[in-house]
Amino acid sequence: MFEELKAIDYRVGYREDITVGCDYYFGQLWDGVSCGEELLESGVIFIYQDEHYYEVWFKVIQESDNLCDTLVCVTKICE
Repeated sequence: MFEELKAIDYRVGYREDITVGCDYYFGQLWDGVSCGEELLESGVIFIYQDEHYYEVWFKVIQESDNLCDTLVCVTKICE
């Protein structure tokens, strides 16, 4: 199991822990490489950190015209 999975704060450049039950901007989870719309619709994103991939499951809380500003709530994290 992981100790601290980190989110990217694309707005100000610092990182914060990803915690189940907390809200994040999609831009904090998405690396911008794959198709963001498809990932957002799927409800799961894979985050690579410390030589491991983690499944981060989420639900959309509030949509935005800017994909990165869409608010999501993390519901589950799996290694």
